[in-house]
Amino acid sequence: MVVYFSGTGNSKYIAERIAGSLQEKLLCMNERIKSGDTGSVKTRENLVVVVPTYAWRIPRVVSDWIGQTEFVGAKNVWYVMSCGSGIGNADIYNRKLSEKKGLKHMGTAQIIMPENYIAMFNAPDVEKAKKIVVAAGPDIAKVVLAIRHGEHLPERKCGLGGRMESGLVNSVFYPVFVKAKAFHTDQTCTGCGKCVKVCPLNNVTMKDKKPVWGSHCTHCMACICRCPKEAIEYLEQNAGKIAQLYCSLPSVRSAEIVPIINYCENHLVRFFSVPNVRNYLKRRMYFELLGNVPVLSIRREPLELRENRVLKRIFDIISSLIFLCTIFPFVYIIIGIAIKISSPGPIFFKQK
Repeated sequence: MVVYFSGTGNSKYIAERIAGSLQEKLLCMNERIKSGDTGSVKTRENLVVVVPTYAWRIPRVVSDWIGQTEFVGAKNVWYVMSCGSGIGNADIYNRKLSEKKGLKHMGTAQIIMPENYIAMFNAPDVEKAKKIVVAAGPDIAKVVLAIRHGEHLPERKCGLGGRMESGLVNSVFYPVFVKAKAFHTDQTCTGCGKCVKVCPLNNVTMKDKKPVWGSHCTHCMACICRCPKEAIEYLEQNAGKIAQLYCSLPSVRSAEIVPIINYCENHLVRFFSVPNVRNYLKRRMYFELLGNVPVLSIRREPLELRENRVLKRIFDIISSLIFLCTIFPFVYIIIGIAIKISSPGPIFFKQK
């Protein structure tokens, strides 16, 4: 059996190719995850898991579902991961999942497909995407051949970078980057509800005939990629809006300034305060901190500039070397003679 999870269609395409070549049944995980169905799945000895790559590992919703689902009859498992560039050290985590399920791990295949994680990357144009899909054909065929003959997939060498991507970066990715607040619709949205139907985590609901995103998102991008009107966007809602605000009101008008600051803080607008000193100072000012108090000075000290500090240090070293190599030997001799004339005993004091 071939089971797959797909938000944008890449993994679905690969899964259909593999299932068709092997004459195996096809099971979509999206529907089961959406309905919370973790009931047992009857399969043959060979199980093929086709999934996208999320931060150089299989999606957490997939690993959670597999961990809770019993695959009756399965003995061997192959993992096939679609990705835009690489899967890092994902195989080691897939192996652990296989061991947890009591299945023989047969390896992980990497299939390069068109990049579609538009939250962080740009998707290729249509022509380039077609070429990438065509180029993936031989790799899919190799996977089919290995599964048909019951062979292990070739192990991929993974350096420190890959281990960091699948380890540390993956653990940071979900809490930092996987947010649904940036999803929104434009005026072409018809309220058809397609995004609600395709969301595997039931994170999209309809309100006043417009989709609303909750906080339980996995960034599968199904809502964007499967919108019939292409009305869903990510992040671009802030284009053309205010990003920075410079306030030149005097401090005596603090009652007006404080609400402005609060608004900026709540709407991701950077706030800057401009001191009103131009009515008595017409020259350039320099910002400094006196402890925790911000102050403006009318000039900079020469050694505040990095280049001046470097020049002074170079001058100190060179002048010291010149002194030691030229004048110091004569001074040393003169002082030594003076000590010898004025004091009995050796020039250098030595204590036993």
